[in-house]
Amino acid sequence: MSTQENPDWETTVREIRDYAQEEFDKLIVYLSSGGLVLTVGFVKDLVDLNSAVWKPLLILAWTGFVASLFLILSSHKSAIKAMTLELDKKEEQSDAQDETTRSLNFWSFTSLIIAVILFIVFITINLYLYE
Repeated sequence: MSTQENPDWETTVREIRDYAQEEFDKLIVYLSSGGLVLTVGFVKDLVDLNSAVWKPLLILAWTGFVASLFLILSSHKSAIKAMTLELDKKEEQSDAQDETTRSLNFWSFTSLIIAVILFIVFITINLYLYE
């Protein structure tokens, strides 16, 4: 069946895509904030911070979690601005704002991944390499 025979198909696909994006944004917020809270709260139980080495990795991990949160919040503001421009029939500006939103989402995700990796490296170094 072609899309011309089923005009609701495009609407359904858009709704599914929008739902997936919403859930992705929520997951970034949950993982970034959870990662920050857990690493700040429990790092002292895993590693003796007085004798820990490579502490800048830990600070960079925390910075990555915070950056991820700020970027995803900025992404939401950017998406609202894009929709407002779309409603005002400013399609070109709206498209540019959509690109900004996509970029913010990408960097938020990247920041989260880097933060997790940095924390794992910090813990690994201090638990196994400098016992």
